Amino acid sequence: MTTPALKLDPHNANRGTDRGRRAVADSLAECGAGRSILVDRDGTVIAGNKTLEAAQALGLPVRVVESSGDELVVVQRTDLELDGEDQRARRLAYLDNRAGQLGLDWDTDQILADLEAGVDLSGLWDDTELDEMLGGIAAAADAADAAAAPRPTLADRFLVPPFSVLDARQGYWQERKRAWLALGIRSELGRGGSAGEGSGDGKRFARCFGQDLMRGEHVLGTTEKSGS
Repeated sequence: MTTPALKLDPHNANRGTDRGRRAVADSLAECGAGRSILVDRDGTVIAGNKTLEAAQALGLPVRVVESSGDELVVVQRTDLELDGEDQRARRLAYLDNRAGQLGLDWDTDQILADLEAGVDLSGLWDDTELDEMLGGIAAAADAADAAAAPRPTLADRFLVPPFSVLDARQGYWQERKRAWLALGIRSELGRGGSAGEGSGDGKRFARCFGQDLMRGEHVLGTTEKSGS
């Protein structure tokens, strides 16, 4: 029988971990192959991607047993005895379970893609577990959307760019000047002072009023009545 070319699953939902890969490699090097892996008819791995990687790195020979799934394929290690003096069998049992535990790192993007493709994953996780696992995707997507969104300009945020020197020739400033005139603001009046105290007070009032507008302390189209 010709051995098919074995291929890793490019859509494996288990990304694996470096520590898990080391555990599998150490187990194979120390105790030899303990269990078989599963491939489809084309030789693509269904289960055992990390084991195949480690076996290929060690140069282990491969024997393929064909099956249609109607029988359990058992690998019998004739060199091991679980209750004998040789502790390798008992250690291999630990290595096998621990490597699987260490090497599990779910790829939530792949899980979501499989769910959207109609793969039935019912019974593997409850709703709470799925929400917790897939919640990271929503958070990452929100962060990516926020990063991709155009940042507002200073003019968008403050109506008038908050610079120390304002350009009175700009359209937005001319619009505010016309609004002030419509409100009856006169530059010869000081902020809270009486007429005739000098044009400097009027200029200071205009400047302060414009700053108040930017801070939202005055609303165009309204006037304040002074107390008696």
